[in-house]
Amino acid sequence: MRALLKDIETVPSLTRFGRVARIEVLGVEVSGALGAVRLGGKVNLSI
Repeated sequence: MRALLKDIETVPSLTRFGRVARIEVLGVEVSGALGAVRLGGKVNLSI
């Protein structure tokens, strides 16, 4: 089991990209990340 966990730790993480479509007072609308981001999900913005 420990060997399996070590193998899993070496798998690279998946990065998905989208574009900011609109910014409003209480939210940001993102396009291009369909199925990758859920309501309340964490999004890292980089410029």
